[in-house]
Amino acid sequence: AKTSQRYPHARIRALRNSN
Repeated sequence: AKTSQRYPHARIRALRNSN
């Protein structure tokens, strides 16, 4: 939640890394 404010695209990056 708080980390999202710093890295809002962190979730998308993690998904791409998983692939």
